[in-house]
Amino acid sequence: MNRENEIYTRPQALLFLAKVSLFQLKRAAENFFNSEIKTFHPGNNLKDKPTVAESKTPLWTESEPEEQWLLAGKVHNLRLAVKRLNNLEIPLRLISCKIYAHKKEENAMVELFYEVKKD
Repeated sequence: MNRENEIYTRPQALLFLAKVSLFQLKRAAENFFNSEIKTFHPGNNLKDKPTVAESKTPLWTESEPEEQWLLAGKVHNLRLAVKRLNNLEIPLRLISCKIYAHKKEENAMVELFYEVKKD
């Protein structure tokens, strides 16, 4: 039987759920006790300021019907992330930006990578 299409028994599913829960608990404990993790809160200081840059790309790019449900999950996750990031204000001194240029035949692409500094 192909491992991808394998149907799991209830004990196997419960074991998987237990493992997932333990890994999530471990990660939560690590995050709680890690003093290097910074928390930022939504703010209104920039609410009336002009937008400096904006990027718009289509969310629904897959045309194959078999792939639509996978894409729906990705879009849902993006919407959840945007809700949490909306109005988040991070001081500029804590942000670094690296620019990577990629050239592939005729198409050129620039990738911006932002990260929050540790101070």
